[in-house]
Amino acid sequence: MREELESRFWKRQLAESRQAVAEQYLELSRRMEDWKQELACTQDVTAEWRKKRKGILRTMGLELYQVLLFQQGRQKEVCMTIRTEGRLVNSRELAEAVDGLGGVHWHLTPGEPAILTGKMHQVLLEAEPGLTMHFGVTRQTRHGEAISGDGFTQQRLPRGRIVMALCDGMGSGPVAFRESGEALELLEHLLDAGYSAESAARLVHTSLLLGESRERHPVALDVCELDLYQRTGHLTKLGGVCSFLKR
Repeated sequence: MREELESRFWKRQLAESRQAVAEQYLELSRRMEDWKQELACTQDVTAEWRKKRKGILRTMGLELYQVLLFQQGRQKEVCMTIRTEGRLVNSRELAEAVDGLGGVHWHLTPGEPAILTGKMHQVLLEAEPGLTMHFGVTRQTRHGEAISGDGFTQQRLPRGRIVMALCDGMGSGPVAFRESGEALELLEHLLDAGYSAESAARLVHTSLLLGESRERHPVALDVCELDLYQRTGHLTKLGGVCSFLKR
């Protein structure tokens, strides 16, 4: 009986491992298709920007080398390649210097460094999406517990994307808190790497199920991705009971 249970366990682990690898390759293919479409929506606006901002940038000790503009619907993004002659440059000051070009209010893309060092740099700017989001959270511990086993995160990503996530660690107390925190940390890393919220959530869920320790408990994930440009939202639910969105 025990050998049969062991066999079933490892067969299930193998099947889930194959599924996880297949999902990663599928996500990679989606990203490659996205890059292909982005190239079709990109144009070189170096001459126009250099003509309108050459004087201001020169006073800052900067030289505009190339500017590529990506535009898709309400979404606009520029990739600026600049020479700094080895000076330290405040990225926000650079964004302010080109603000208004193309009739757009530009700001730094999330994740861009605040200070530029070295001689050549690529800086990503994106248009203000026209919408803002306020984020708040409250939590309550289980009766008799000092620590809640639930975790949460909110992450602002490039191109107007905002991801909010709730993670319910199975059980309660410090163990559930640690496991939900590990799941959310892995989710954040995958989002930073460019995974969509849905793919990242599924990969986190699968990875935890395939953990090396059988003592690890599964977690329930609720991940909501908002697109401030398209003004849409997508909710991914993995594990646990049903979730509700309140308008």
